Amino acid sequence: MTPLMRIFWALFYKFFLSGVSFVTGAITARYLGPTGRGYLTNTQTGLSYYSPVIGTFSEYIPYGINKQKRDPQAVFAASLQFYAVLSGLLFLIALIGTKWFWNGFSGFFDPLATRGAWVVGIMAPFAMFHVYVTRLMWGLNELEWLNRLNTVQAVVFLILLLSVVFGVQPVEADQTLYVIGAWFFSYVLTSLFSLYILQRKTEYRLTLRGDREVRRETMKFGLNLVGANLLWIVNARIDFTLVFWMLGATETGVYSTAIITAELLNLLSSSILQVVLTRMSTLEEKDATQLTARIFRHTAVVVLASVAFMYLLMPTVMELAYGAKFKPSVPLFFVVVPGIALYGLTSVLTTFFNNQLGRPRVTTLLQGVSILTNILVSVLLIPHLGMAGSAWAKTCAYGTMFLVTVWYFGRATGYPVRKLFWLQADEVAQYRSLVRKIRAKLTKKTASE
Repeated sequence: MTPLMRIFWALFYKFFLSGVSFVTGAITARYLGPTGRGYLTNTQTGLSYYSPVIGTFSEYIPYGINKQKRDPQAVFAASLQFYAVLSGLLFLIALIGTKWFWNGFSGFFDPLATRGAWVVGIMAPFAMFHVYVTRLMWGLNELEWLNRLNTVQAVVFLILLLSVVFGVQPVEADQTLYVIGAWFFSYVLTSLFSLYILQRKTEYRLTLRGDREVRRETMKFGLNLVGANLLWIVNARIDFTLVFWMLGATETGVYSTAIITAELLNLLSSSILQVVLTRMSTLEEKDATQLTARIFRHTAVVVLASVAFMYLLMPTVMELAYGAKFKPSVPLFFVVVPGIALYGLTSVLTTFFNNQLGRPRVTTLLQGVSILTNILVSVLLIPHLGMAGSAWAKTCAYGTMFLVTVWYFGRATGYPVRKLFWLQADEVAQYRSLVRKIRAKLTKKTASE
């Protein structure tokens, strides 16, 4: 399969996943309302915070297999050792603290918020095992199975959610807990499917007996990257936490629908990076720089076209999908879309810093700059503008990170920054050829009719 076809297939799976996620979001919004949707979002945010810490060590799997040329079985086993310790510890803490988590620590915290934290602790071993298996598929360049595995949890959650909505019919006070429970069990079932794929579709065993040298490399790699990964998710979700604790669950439910809808743009850049990441890490630095710049320009073209499309279409779709109670999310969507677009472009360059230059600390600093910008602007604007203040803070934070990242890419590689924003002659020719082919097919179809 050619790289272009791999990109198309990756896009297909990403858009399928986004479609399922969008339908799930619409169902939960209408079923739970803004307040219940806010509590669900807060629970999902809890998972996103610990996931990078545990999942960081899984990122050595593709790096160790492709860059270091290590035995895949040894790499996978060593990574699973860190998974077992970290996810097991989180599971144990949640299990021991069940009474306190369930009661909001004697009423000191919102019980629905702390129950969400309990859920993400209990589900840690299931959710993270799935992550480690997908990283193994990535390392083995089994992109077809990687794409399939990445869609399983969303599809299973949708099925379980529909069973709650149309089958169980709990009292209104328990609806949020039932939906959170369906989300939890979707990860349990997904982890079992990942285990099945591991045993049936690969030659590698599920074992914790890893090579000592590979384990040291995994620890070094993970510790160098954990800060960047943690700050990455904090950068992406700190606004949810600020809105939840400063404005409440209802506002969080409305705000999250705008952000999650706008983040569909990230599917474009992540799909392209998924295909070229392995190649980027194996090329010489000069060639990888040229490849990264080309990916950046092509991603920019696709993202800009998608932004225009989303501005025209998504406001109407959001109103129809989420309902009248979520109508205030539409203005927020308009504010955050440019920031999301810039962040997608930023990820192209930060991937180069991590996987080619081996400088994850640079990414850590960039995320830190964005987070500080977000917090500062949020504290200044949220008391006056409410949810809109958080939306503006997110866009300002991502814009700041984008500018600093572009500057550093030019400084680290010597590549002229202006060329990142200017299509090269051969690239223009490719787009012209594509337009001519599309026009010819449309003309041929019209003539036949």
